[in-house]
Amino acid sequence: MECGDLSPLSFWRRGHSGDKSPHSKRAVIAHLHLIKKRHLKRVALPITPALRGRVRLQGAHDRMTGPVGNECLMRIEAPALDFVDTVVNVRYAETDQMGVVYYANYLVWFEVGRVAWCRARGFSYRDMEIEDGHRMMVAEAACRYRAPARFDDDVVIRTAAASASEKVIRFSYEVRDKKTWKLLATGETAHVVTDLNNRPSRLPARYRKYFRLRTG
Repeated sequence: MECGDLSPLSFWRRGHSGDKSPHSKRAVIAHLHLIKKRHLKRVALPITPALRGRVRLQGAHDRMTGPVGNECLMRIEAPALDFVDTVVNVRYAETDQMGVVYYANYLVWFEVGRVAWCRARGFSYRDMEIEDGHRMMVAEAACRYRAPARFDDDVVIRTAAASASEKVIRFSYEVRDKKTWKLLATGETAHVVTDLNNRPSRLPARYRKYFRLRTG
């Protein structure tokens, strides 16, 4: 996307070089504001392989804003995440009287996704507890519901480690309809690393590589 030079100086040179009165200068600036108001808009662009991994993304799109002054700006709103997908078939017992999945079951699905994420990365969360005496205790949980899931639907639980330190790990989630890929819910959980006595601790060294933490 190319943006023309909309700076007051260039506009002055193109059409108002002979009139340098303060009134005309204010008119030029007012005209520029009007141009921006009419033409400034956000354009949703599909993610391409060339963009993935080089820009920060939000959901399924990034946002480009332009024109602004004499330049185009791409605003990046969220980091690209490396999701692990898990398919769940909605059981009748997971729905409520309204015929949709009961809201609390999404948190159960988040747990299913976390365990699958650990396994996909090459370790077992159960082993972290039994062999290393550490837990990832849930300290915060949030879920935003966008569309309902119903009995016998196949849904995809997408799980990614959003951020990690030796003491706190955050996971992000997407819940999508497998058939239509419609976004049903998004969520996040924050986990504090503790020992088996629920006292704050640090992530054991051998697990740090799975969260891309330095082991030295």
